[in-house]
Amino acid sequence: MFDALKSMFGGRKKSISSRKTLELEATLEPVAGAAGHGEADYAAYSDGGRTLEIELENIGPGEVEVIIGSIANRFTATSASAEFKLSTRSGNVVPECREGGRVDVRRSGAVILSGTFRRD
Repeated sequence: MFDALKSMFGGRKKSISSRKTLELEATLEPVAGAAGHGEADYAAYSDGGRTLEIELENIGPGEVEVIIGSIANRFTATSASAEFKLSTRSGNVVPECREGGRVDVRRSGAVILSGTFRRD
């Protein structure tokens, strides 16, 4: 319930002088006959903050690993679809992303979805 209230009222206060300096999006497509699809949205802010939102559809429950550059984040999907949000303002590790950068989603070490960041 606390998380729902935080999202309704904006959670942490964002600096008034902070503005988005970069927005990227990657469409995540299945690899080698895997099922599912998804999207990754990245934003960088003038105060150095970064956010990454990942939506996965039809992947089934279980642990997945999202890899961007040399940074890997592990999540547990509790249903066929999952959404994960990371923010440096919340203390999460969010890699610096760039246009043309690759996003891989792995399950049990095998890449199941992959995409490339492009300007939103």
